[in-house]
Amino acid sequence: MSVIDPATGELNMARLQKEMAQHMLEDDRYHRVDEMKKKAITTSKNYDEFRQFVACAEDMLKPVKSAELAELRQGNTGWQKNRRDIQNNVLLSKKCKEKSTFGAENNIPKNPLEFERDWRRVEDRAAYLQRNGSKALGKLWHQELDATVLGEVLAVIVEFKQPIPWLFALSQSNRFSLNAAFIDNERTKQKALSIIDSSNSSVSEEDQNLLQKIAPMLRKVLK
Repeated sequence: MSVIDPATGELNMARLQKEMAQHMLEDDRYHRVDEMKKKAITTSKNYDEFRQFVACAEDMLKPVKSAELAELRQGNTGWQKNRRDIQNNVLLSKKCKEKSTFGAENNIPKNPLEFERDWRRVEDRAAYLQRNGSKALGKLWHQELDATVLGEVLAVIVEFKQPIPWLFALSQSNRFSLNAAFIDNERTKQKALSIIDSSNSSVSEEDQNLLQKIAPMLRKVLK
């Protein structure tokens, strides 16, 4: 969405501030995760532990301080100390794992950054989309949607039994025509075009109206 008001030609300060805040959050997240990856790659025992550290960094979880760890270890010696350390490590690992998956599975994303974060983590992407709904997610996509994620979302929604409201919501995303040019999955594009060109009598009148609004544009960008 342009920060220039098309009606007046003036700079929309509120929209500009909102976009700058979103970009600053994303930049902060990128550097935070990048630093954690550099650190965790040398300290993690396996990939699962590495992934959990990165997930914690994405959620801005604060690391446990050395003094706090020292307090946990006080009074423990020998096998008891080792056992307590193991228990603490397992508990921390479990909490990080729960934190990294719970939001993706259950929370409603409040902005495009949260949606893309959840999208990378969620296991059942179709269920995640259906749970949040095309209208709610469409509002987020209208603000911003990464080109790669757009292609991945399209690949999921073309398999829906009622994909037209989803196609409409996706087509209203920011810079859709430009981002759609980077979709390289020919099967997905052909499936989307077949949905647009089909004349299924079971399609509701509301869906037919939505389809009429987006069909010409979708045929142009997906062909």
